[in-house]
Amino acid sequence: LRDVGGGDWEKAFGAYLGDLRCPHRGGDEAVEWLLAYAVALQFRDVEAGLESSGLGAQRAEMCAPLRKALGIPEVEGQNAQETLRAVAFAVTMRLTPEVLEAAVDASQVPALSTLPLGFTTSSPRVDHAALVLRLLHVIALQDLQLLINELISSVQMYTSDPVTNTKLGKVGR
Repeated sequence: LRDVGGGDWEKAFGAYLGDLRCPHRGGDEAVEWLLAYAVALQFRDVEAGLESSGLGAQRAEMCAPLRKALGIPEVEGQNAQETLRAVAFAVTMRLTPEVLEAAVDASQVPALSTLPLGFTTSSPRVDHAALVLRLLHVIALQDLQLLINELISSVQMYTSDPVTNTKLGKVGR
């Protein structure tokens, strides 16, 4: 497979796909399948490392009580890492008094499968991963917007504090 310029590359690639039990024999579908398979293997390796260290079991045991205490609904197919991210997000959002006053019922939070992705691939695994990445990106953008709003508010404390001098008939310093 490393000899891309060689004449036997297609044959070697087909044999490699056969060894991996790929349902596709070439083209874009095979590349998408290889990508999804590589990501799945990587996550499996990370999970195996966590399980061998005992952290995976501890994380799984921690998720259910935290999720229940925060009122986060259980989503089918959601792993411990996604649940912990949802818990972290819920805790972050609940630290502000405004959010506590305008709390939303947790039963109204939609399942990942009901959220639109905006595009599709031929692999449900790739679609799921893309949706999770898109949601994490939106959360990061919301955090950035919050920081920008705080910066604007702090600057406005210095620039938009007009002093009215009625004797002079003007507003400002």
